Amino acid sequence: MSGYQQEPPSEGQDRPGYPGQAGGQAGGQGQPESFPNAPTYQQQPYAQAPAPQAVPSTINSAFWLIVLSSLLGIVGSLLLFGSKSKIINNIKKNNPGYSTSKLNNNYHSIVIFAVIISIIFAALYIFFALKIRAGRNWARIVVTVLLVLGILGGLANAVNSNYNGAFKAFSVIGLILNVAILVLLWLRPSNEYMASVKASQRPVG
Repeated sequence: MSGYQQEPPSEGQDRPGYPGQAGGQAGGQGQPESFPNAPTYQQQPYAQAPAPQAVPSTINSAFWLIVLSSLLGIVGSLLLFGSKSKIINNIKKNNPGYSTSKLNNNYHSIVIFAVIISIIFAALYIFFALKIRAGRNWARIVVTVLLVLGILGGLANAVNSNYNGAFKAFSVIGLILNVAILVLLWLRPSNEYMASVKASQRPVG
């Protein structure tokens, strides 16, 4: 049979195919290209926040003085029952038309209200004291405001002629306690303790 017949490639000659491909791989897919392993990164652990300082003696002393002051406030309000005549005379002076029964009712309302307020105030005061001992600076600021108001109120009660001697004495004691608490809360160890608690709560990256 006549015609052109392609001679088989001799040894060492590339077979037909895509350029650059070795014989036997013509039109086929080459081996996949290999890549070096991607670098792995190890996550660094987060730094530990510094531990807060131990509660200093200034804060502990202020805490117990706040508790004592709260209890004395309740006792002091009960002592208003011993100032009945003076309180009634003061009510009568401002309201001369009141009858005796109305004067007595007003007196009892004032005293009962004072006792209830002193109990509520004592509970809040102790709550804030616990927060202060836990290092909450906002509680220290709130108590500072209350202490300043308490000092002003103690000065007013100490010179008020409508109260008996026992109530005035408790007012003076409360005044001294408030001043002592105020000083203890803002001494250097107290400031450093508050700062250490705040630093321990700050997230560290």
